[in-house]
Amino acid sequence: MYSDGRYHQTLGYLNIQFGNLDQACLDYLNAIEAFQRDNDQTTASQLTERLSELNAGRDSNPADPPMDVRFKLEILRLCRLSLRHSRRKQYPIALNMLERGLQLSDTLVDIDYQQGQYCAAVVLGMMGKVYNAQRYYLFALASFKAALEAYQSLTPPTPRIQGRIATVLGEIAHIAEITNHPDAAIEYYLDALWYWNSIEHQPQAKQIAQQLNKLCNQPAEVSTY
Repeated sequence: MYSDGRYHQTLGYLNIQFGNLDQACLDYLNAIEAFQRDNDQTTASQLTERLSELNAGRDSNPADPPMDVRFKLEILRLCRLSLRHSRRKQYPIALNMLERGLQLSDTLVDIDYQQGQYCAAVVLGMMGKVYNAQRYYLFALASFKAALEAYQSLTPPTPRIQGRIATVLGEIAHIAEITNHPDAAIEYYLDALWYWNSIEHQPQAKQIAQQLNKLCNQPAEVSTY
């Protein structure tokens, strides 16, 4: 299932995209603590570097974000609260919040299709974590793939769009990894690595390379991804 560190990292990334740098810093702090608990010092160090960069840009936080951004921030807030309640084993409360997040994601799809699908995938991934059920990860996979297809259709492929494509590819790879499809995970991680290298985002490229090194030492499996 999704680790707490990975999940906080995803929430932090989304908050950066939506301009909520204060909350992104808190999410990255939580991610660093979680990775340290899991003895993943390499990822913790990489996120610490990213946190320093974020702190330097916090003054640029918008005071009054537009409506679609407020939708996105509310979805992330519900995900964060759900994670907190699930750790306390308050599963009905956690799932109720995720249901609300999924409803908001469906509404957001009509406003910002790519980000709506991405947010829906994040919520569904969290449902998979709370329910400990693979079917929700597969639902999340479908939403991530819809977001990927939508981003790949955008022209011109600016560095920002390529970064989002790389991020979605990494999320798809991670789901393949946690659902025991390492061969598919390697393929998607390689694609993500290509995109990160093409726009010279070395911290993200290093993290993807780290995941690839782990997976390449495992026997390959045939998958239908």
